[in-house]
Amino acid sequence: MLRRKTRLQLLGLLLVGAMIGGWLYFLGAPAGSRTRDVATVSAWKTPPETPSIDKTATTEDDEPEEAGMAASGDKAGDTEAVGIDEILTDPKLDNEGAAKALGTMVLNTALDSGTRAEALTHMQNLSTGNERALLLPLFKSSQLTDEMSRSILYNSLNGSFGWQADVCLAILTRTSAQDLRTEAIEHLKFLTDQDYGVDIKSWTLAVDKLRPDWESE
Repeated sequence: MLRRKTRLQLLGLLLVGAMIGGWLYFLGAPAGSRTRDVATVSAWKTPPETPSIDKTATTEDDEPEEAGMAASGDKAGDTEAVGIDEILTDPKLDNEGAAKALGTMVLNTALDSGTRAEALTHMQNLSTGNERALLLPLFKSSQLTDEMSRSILYNSLNGSFGWQADVCLAILTRTSAQDLRTEAIEHLKFLTDQDYGVDIKSWTLAVDKLRPDWESE
């Protein structure tokens, strides 16, 4: 019984010694070997690196589309209309030059009616003293609306009798709405104290006869 107990004790001591020896061996092993083991495990657990994609790279298929977009933008910039403020503040334009530039906007049907009406208002202000040369040519364009013609007629009431008569005659010589033509005729009656109805030739002669008197006043 004593021998058996002694053998068990010796076996236990051997196992403990073996465990201590194993730990001592591990602690005394070269650092490089342990590093490689860790690296191996790390490499196994880490997924392979995904190649990065250069988002700035341009393929041959992309180039035409980008070039087309740039060209389209340049074209839009070239055709963009000059605004009213740019015309009014342009130091290179005198009153006559600004009025002519605004006249182009007045007849530009691509612009909204509000912008065209505003351009006409500024144009009339800049045309004072030179109305015949700057405003009468507008009546030759079919792009001038009846509302714009009426605006010029009403604004002319602040000018000379000769200028008022010129606007009335311009309205009668173009295709205008009947109510606008009636307004022009009624005002010619007031200016000349005559009534020639729709006879434009007679109205023209009457105005030419009275013009010297109006200009001398």
